[in-house]
Amino acid sequence: LLENGVIVPPVKVGDTIYEVFKYHKPPFIQQTKVEKIIVTEKGLKLKLARNSFYETSIASLGKTLFLTEESAEARLKELQDKEDCP
Repeated sequence: LLENGVIVPPVKVGDTIYEVFKYHKPPFIQQTKVEKIIVTEKGLKLKLARNSFYETSIASLGKTLFLTEESAEARLKELQDKEDCP
């Protein structure tokens, strides 16, 4: 995220991202857009168009937020496979 002393987020306002809702039964993916990027003392936060009242840590990228639908689908499949295992 740091490039020549400047914070460069991996997303920009208006980018489409994919959110995996892993605690829902069954888990699912929702497409949304980055509405705002906020710099806080604790790091970068994202406001998403699907719920502009809620801020998500940029650390969620690769865990519950994904830059491509394919990577979100791969994570969803992992979660479903875990659920199917006893």
